[in-house]
Amino acid sequence: MKTLAIDTASPHCSVALQVDEEYQHLIDTGPAVHAQRVLAMVDELMSGFGIALCDLDYMVCGIGPGSFTGLRVGVGAAQGLAYSGGLKVLGLNSLLAYLSPSYKPGCYAIASDARMGQLYSAGFEIHNNGSISETIVTGVFDPAAMDKRFTQEYSLIGTGWSAYKSSLSDRIRRQIDKVQSAESGDFPKAKHLLDWAPVTLAGSGALVKAAELVPFYVRNDVADKPPDKR
Repeated sequence: MKTLAIDTASPHCSVALQVDEEYQHLIDTGPAVHAQRVLAMVDELMSGFGIALCDLDYMVCGIGPGSFTGLRVGVGAAQGLAYSGGLKVLGLNSLLAYLSPSYKPGCYAIASDARMGQLYSAGFEIHNNGSISETIVTGVFDPAAMDKRFTQEYSLIGTGWSAYKSSLSDRIRRQIDKVQSAESGDFPKAKHLLDWAPVTLAGSGALVKAAELVPFYVRNDVADKPPDKR
C-alpha cells in the first residue's frame, strides 16, 4: 500500500508517506509555511522513495477543523496532486492527527486552539477492536463549555487544553496537571491520519474524487483573526 497524507489545519505543516510497511514524515512550521512548503515536502518524500503520484493507491487529507488559510492550502494541494496522479482522496477530521492509534482503548477529548479565545474540540472512542468512533461531535466552543462537554472518563489530548488552561474549570485543570498528554507540547501528525485511513475505510469512510474534497471549517467566519491575548 502506498499512501500520502497532508495536514495543514494547525500552524504546523505535516506530510507523511507510507510505502508498504515503511513511513516517512516531515513537519515544518512558521509564517506562511503551508503555502510555501507543502508541495516541496511532498516532493521530498516522493523522491526519497523513488515513486511518482501515479504509484499511490490514494491520498489522505486533514480537512479541518483548523486555520481557514491552512485548510484552503491543504485541500487545494491535495486536490491538485490527486488530479495530477489520477487519485481519489480520503478526507479525515484533522483532530485525529493528534490521536495515535497506538493509544489504548478508551475515550479521548481532543482540543486545538481555534483562536478568538475558543477551542476546536471533539470526543473519540478507540474500541477494543481498533476501530474508532466520534462520541462527541466536533465543534468550536468557549473554554468554559468544556467542563460540560467532557466527563472525567475522557483523556485529554491536544495542545488546546494547555493553551487555555487558565480559562478552564478546576476539574479540567487538575486533569491537565495529572495527565501529561494534555500538555505534552505534542502537535498534529499527518502520520496519524495515514494510520486511521484504513480503519476509516473499513468502517463508514469512503474515498472521493478530488473535486468532492471540501474543507470542514466548523466556524462560519472565513478569515483568520489575530490571536486573543491571554
